[in-house]
Amino acid sequence: MLYQQTALISGASSGIGLALTKELLLSYPFIQIVALCRNPETLQQLKRSYGDRVRIECIDFTNRDCIKSLQNVVNQHTHFSYLIHCAGVVMPFGDISNVAPDEWEATQWINVEVPRLLTQICLKKFSHSRVMFLTSDLPVQPVAGASAYCVSKASLNMLCQCFQLEVDNDIAVFTTVAPGNVDTKMQETIRQASNHALPASELMRSMYSANKLLPPRLVAQYLRQLLSDITPNTFGSRSWNLLESIVEVSPAKQTKTDSITRATETSLVELASLVDGAFWSPGSAEY
Repeated sequence: MLYQQTALISGASSGIGLALTKELLLSYPFIQIVALCRNPETLQQLKRSYGDRVRIECIDFTNRDCIKSLQNVVNQHTHFSYLIHCAGVVMPFGDISNVAPDEWEATQWINVEVPRLLTQICLKKFSHSRVMFLTSDLPVQPVAGASAYCVSKASLNMLCQCFQLEVDNDIAVFTTVAPGNVDTKMQETIRQASNHALPASELMRSMYSANKLLPPRLVAQYLRQLLSDITPNTFGSRSWNLLESIVEVSPAKQTKTDSITRATETSLVELASLVDGAFWSPGSAEY
């Protein structure tokens, strides 16, 4: 079957990547998702429900040979309408003077080099396409104990700007999105860190206890609107911060399908009102 659109999503088996996969499948009956993941088990139910509309590609980004596998996956497709980079790691934690070289390099590899190489591989498959990198805030603020992560996200932001500058808009438009603090496994990893290794972990535990973490399904709705409901020029004109820019994307109708409630824009605005100013302070670290 020929699909009108194909979306390539990294980190598709958990967190925001999984939620976005579900959101796109629910919203667009003629889209195919190529889901890059390490753990395919969480995608099996979607595969059973949507059949060939879900292509599961199990690739371990920690393995440097993953680029060959990514090339093989990309070669199987003629065009990608969307490339969304959701995969990433937040560790190691600890003082920058004690971060081991191999740990530092592993973070930069997964958070920067894999997105760069995958985007390069996909360039010949783009035409009027959209590329989205999930990042932290812009500019990225330094966070004690998370130097490797902060540097990787600052690099990712610049990487996106370089693609914006050098790739014609008729080929693809590029943007970064800061989703805020989202209730994912990455956030769980942060909360489990000691105050000594990551002082901001205390704030994250407090936010979790106060129910101030964004649900992935709401973030996915916002990302879908960015991908499909605004013009290409607007999409690539800036970096997007979810809670600061939610009012700038068009609202979606509230529906209920497959027991998954798709929230309206109003739900995000209401959620934003629950978050106090400390959420956006430099020390809060928008993971």
